[in-house]
Amino acid sequence: MTVAEFEQWQLPLDDACRYDIWDGEVIEMAPAGANHGRVAMSLGSLVHVHAQRHRLGHTYAAETGFVLDEVRQRVLGPDVAFVTRSRVPAGSQGGFFRGAPDLAVEVRLPSNSAREMATKAHGYLAAGTRLVWIVDPDSRTVTVYRPDRSPVELASEGYLDGYDVLPGFRVAVAAIFDV
Repeated sequence: MTVAEFEQWQLPLDDACRYDIWDGEVIEMAPAGANHGRVAMSLGSLVHVHAQRHRLGHTYAAETGFVLDEVRQRVLGPDVAFVTRSRVPAGSQGGFFRGAPDLAVEVRLPSNSAREMATKAHGYLAAGTRLVWIVDPDSRTVTVYRPDRSPVELASEGYLDGYDVLPGFRVAVAAIFDV
């Protein structure tokens, strides 16, 4: 499926699934469980409040499609995304966001393999995302991906940093899970 076809795709009203496309292949994702949603909302709220307080940009929910590559037909909808103010188009924008988010957050489901999550993280980075957080509620860890650096896994006692993407953002990893 192409990005244009995907963008125009009309789903039945009773379809509760989410979809991405990767290399033109439609990937169906079942609705997430309660813990997944709680963790995603917790982190998304923290990012949103910080971004708004410091007028850094916009935070996006999981339903937002980001076109990572029109040629390779790649559209992903991270669980939480952030785009710096300088990259947000003026006025309202219909359809998917054209380009990668500056921050992509993916909350791992029990059905997601570590390899699958790493592939997604590297896909975001290749498209221009500057910071990716892979959040694992089961192990209570966050793996941080940045361009030209090895991934770093943070345990509950660690601190998640926004670096130059979200300047001044710092939160205890445990706080994401202990809401």
